[in-house]
Amino acid sequence: MTGVQTCALPICFPVTIHSNSTYGFISSISISNSGTGYSNTNKVVFSGGNSGIGSFGAANASLVTNSSGAIISVVLTANVGSGYIATPNVAIVNSTGGSTGVGTGASLLPAFPLGFFNLAGGDMNTPLINLLRFDNRIIGKIGALGGFNPGKNYNVAPPVSAYEYGVAELGKKDYIVSIYNLYGFYQVGELVVQTSSVPSAILNCNNISGNSQLQVNHIITQSNGTSIVASGEIYSFVSNTTTNSFIITVKNITGTFSNSYNIIDTQTNGVFKPVTTSTSTLGQIAKGIISQANSTQLKIKRHSLFNDFILSSNNNLIGFNTLSNSAILSVVADDQSASIGDNATVTSNVVSEAGSLTSISLTDSGFGYEDNEGVTMLSAKGITAEGKCSVTQFGVGAGYYSSRDGFLSDTKKIHDGEYYQDYSYEVQSPIPLDKYSNILRQVLHVAGTKFFGKVKLASSEDTNITALSSITLKNV
Repeated sequence: MTGVQTCALPICFPVTIHSNSTYGFISSISISNSGTGYSNTNKVVFSGGNSGIGSFGAANASLVTNSSGAIISVVLTANVGSGYIATPNVAIVNSTGGSTGVGTGASLLPAFPLGFFNLAGGDMNTPLINLLRFDNRIIGKIGALGGFNPGKNYNVAPPVSAYEYGVAELGKKDYIVSIYNLYGFYQVGELVVQTSSVPSAILNCNNISGNSQLQVNHIITQSNGTSIVASGEIYSFVSNTTTNSFIITVKNITGTFSNSYNIIDTQTNGVFKPVTTSTSTLGQIAKGIISQANSTQLKIKRHSLFNDFILSSNNNLIGFNTLSNSAILSVVADDQSASIGDNATVTSNVVSEAGSLTSISLTDSGFGYEDNEGVTMLSAKGITAEGKCSVTQFGVGAGYYSSRDGFLSDTKKIHDGEYYQDYSYEVQSPIPLDKYSNILRQVLHVAGTKFFGKVKLASSEDTNITALSSITLKNV
């Protein structure tokens, strides 16, 4: 897997739950009230809220408590459940499933952020931010395919598609980039990057109320009581549990944050008020792999989800291998390319006598896929086979020099003011220098330069060898 990034995806699309779906699993549990009288032998169980046909069934978790029996953390077990489409009922029980030896007063809030609407009952009057659930995923390239169901009754190799829901729907295609002021020359297959700066805000806050579980990529808003005056996305935060204070960095800002009004986390409804606010910038990196290149235009395969190449005369496009760089004149989507999450090229092999798939070869890994992502192969007769993607990393290759410019007296020489200088030249000829030096000075030589001569011999001859005599041997 390469170009790996963590991103928040607003997911809002029709969902079909089937027997091998792992969408809607319990991803985390926050503590609203710690309660008292609990022990580490108690466990958390969930009921309802899912389709009942998930491959892992209902989730469960264990508790970590302090000496007073208050819950300080909840640890999900290996079974995180699946198929959740609504908040499940949460119960704390003893090791045998009963209520004896169980404390009171605790309130736990489970989260299941994959693949479903946040508010299924929403309508046209519901704010969009309340309809969607945000999902953190690690995306990358498909390294290999394996663990697939080969199917049967094939008579030709079926087309294969690897589709990543929540990524492919964003429609992020490859780029066609027009460039100028090119230094060097880009290579096909080379990684290119562009680093730019985007505005951000720094909020110094304290005394958060409500659900205090801040998370990266959560959307926050600030209202003056009549309208929203600022909004943005949490890029990072640093908290101090001793003073109950924290510093939030916000990106994708609309409006201006101030210390005059409260700020609300739209995902958790947590409320806080900044003590001080300031503005800053964040480094943003867009990257991709060159698929076609010339001196004025590049076709670049996208390797970043939300960070795009931008028009800039100050933020150049840098080649990772050749160190070539250029300014960007224009950037447009390559409409002939597939969207990431749907751009892997996979071919299949079929054993005709049995009609089942025996192997799959990967011809183009694409980008934006998750590890263990499902692959479905469909034949012309509607017969299907299934498999899983394996997202791997690039290895570390042996080092090499990108040029020989740094080698002593190699392609570059140390200036000596004589032969190796900017104002000297050499004439190569089969005629010795003393035969034409005077004519050269009178006709071609430029004042202020120094010339040298080098004899270069090149000749060829046809040689025929003829025997002058012959020897005959006789047996005696």
